[in-house]
Amino acid sequence: MTKGALLGQVVEALRSGTNQTVERSGMVDGFVFDAVLRDQRRPHRVFEVLSFAAPRKDWSPVFHDAGHFLYALERVQTAGTAVILEPSTGAGDRGTIEAFRGASEVG
Repeated sequence: MTKGALLGQVVEALRSGTNQTVERSGMVDGFVFDAVLRDQRRPHRVFEVLSFAAPRKDWSPVFHDAGHFLYALERVQTAGTAVILEPSTGAGDRGTIEAFRGASEVG
């Protein structure tokens, strides 16, 4: 599953599970997040979606997204959630599994 498809599912789930506004590709204090749950009474909650379920040759954009999320999360000082889809173990794509293992060690 691609990041876009997973993000669509996450946004839909957030919208159906809350009465708050959910923005896809929302901005908070100059930083763009995959999704932003806006609440008038509390600080915003931000989301990052990473998918390791689709094979890729270049994983650097995924790691860049993860790094940007962690950097921005510190700066905006709000609650954040990373939604990470693991690779399928039956996929047989060793590079995908190794990239996921590397990403899971960050933080």
